[in-house]
Amino acid sequence: MLIEDVFIIERMEILNEGTEKNCNMKIRGVFQRADEENNNKRIYPKALLNREVEKLAESLNGRRLMGELDHPQHDSVKLSNVSHLITKLDIKGNDIIGEAEILNTPMGQVAKALIEGGVQIGISSRGMGTLSEGQDGKRYVNEDFRLITWDLVADPSTRGAYPTLAEGRQSILVEEILNEVLPRVTKQKVFTALLTERLTEAKKVTKKKASKKKASKKPAEIIPQKEKQKEQLAGLDAAAKLYPPKNEPTNIQNSSTELFRGLRARLSEAKNKTKKK
Repeated sequence: MLIEDVFIIERMEILNEGTEKNCNMKIRGVFQRADEENNNKRIYPKALLNREVEKLAESLNGRRLMGELDHPQHDSVKLSNVSHLITKLDIKGNDIIGEAEILNTPMGQVAKALIEGGVQIGISSRGMGTLSEGQDGKRYVNEDFRLITWDLVADPSTRGAYPTLAEGRQSILVEEILNEVLPRVTKQKVFTALLTERLTEAKKVTKKKASKKKASKKPAEIIPQKEKQKEQLAGLDAAAKLYPPKNEPTNIQNSSTELFRGLRARLSEAKNKTKKK
């Protein structure tokens, strides 16, 4: 199961304001405490935390031990939500004292703005494991626990962790920062998603119209060759009837008659050729 426990970063120090060029803000404080019941009524044995801190040494030294902002519900770190890089872990007595570099990422900018605004930043240990209840009625984290990282939280679920924040709700300051920073970062991504959606809808509409148009088309009528020949013969007969031979008395009328007779002869010849075909 996913185990998360929220603490206020006790005795938090700002080691570097991050005002210099190419320099990020750095913070330091108590990340966790062993052998003591926390706000979630859980106890982490000191030997267990010592073991897990040693396991994280390789990631720590390789600058790969990153954390996220708020309460992630997964057992791995998502780069898109990273806000800080843990750079140092020391165990002094029962306390785990850590140092973190606030990165210049969208979530890191939110965390930095919260710190600069005077908000008490919380730290949330994230790991996988099981719990068992002791004879004293308290819940203990078992040996199968695997520590993943520590996340920064601005709105803990434990009532009373911050005097200025209510359980399960964001402060007005957090909302203002999110409304200012995140829209600029996600504007291009949202535009791309909307454009893709509109193009997909347009493509679907075009396909539907093409299908309807194709379905409404009737197959072209094929006129047999014999039917065409009949139509041609009928046309020739009609043209021949328009110019019947006549006996005209005048020379003009005789020449016209000869012209009509020649035309009629040609029409008859064309008709005979068509019949032969």
